[in-house]
Amino acid sequence: MMNESWEWKLLTIDEDGKRVTRISAVLKGVNVFNTTDWPLIISFLKPRMIALDTFWALVKDRFE
Repeated sequence: MMNESWEWKLLTIDEDGKRVTRISAVLKGVNVFNTTDWPLIISFLKPRMIALDTFWALVKDRFE
């Protein structure tokens, strides 16, 4: 939905020792605790969250 590459980690181990798959996109050079970075963080997250919601609306029936 985003037409960009995300990092896929297939069957990695999480902090609790469980096997999981992780998909991520990283915005480097920002700090969530720095309020001056918030506009950049929101600009990064907003389109990805909208795309995720659009994707989920298309495929959720397959998971139910």
